Amino acid sequence: MRQRRSGPLQTGLFELEEDLYAQERGAWARGLWVAGVDEVGRGPLAGPVVAAAVILDPTTPIDGLRDSKLLTGRQRRRLAREIRAHALAFAVGRVGPRQIDVINVLQATWTAMRDALARLHLPPGLVLVDGNLRIPGVTCSQRAIVAGDRRSA
Repeated sequence: MRQRRSGPLQTGLFELEEDLYAQERGAWARGLWVAGVDEVGRGPLAGPVVAAAVILDPTTPIDGLRDSKLLTGRQRRRLAREIRAHALAFAVGRVGPRQIDVINVLQATWTAMRDALARLHLPPGLVLVDGNLRIPGVTCSQRAIVAGDRRSA
């Protein structure tokens, strides 16, 4: 396949980790960067909501990616290092407890996700959102994926 300088590289990755990269393949083939977005902190009664946005490198699959709740602490730490080392871009958004009390936890989740996406230095052409709702106010294409952290890298 031909490589594009303005978008992700077209590679043989499509044969690797097929289940985890199924959502990304079509966008990569169209030269789009794909950002995955997930949050933590909606369940606890106190504390912040934190969201991360990550654009993985289509040429560098990361072995062992899966839902963090299915991993040991040691596996999570190893994968965090690998993601930071090999991702094309990553960013975090955070909304504290006081703001959550004012706007509610769902709005705080969307705010943290929008902030994380806005901090990426590469503009995603597709956002994969872990959950059943798209993020209001995000202008690029989005796909909500229920159990996305188990179904997509």
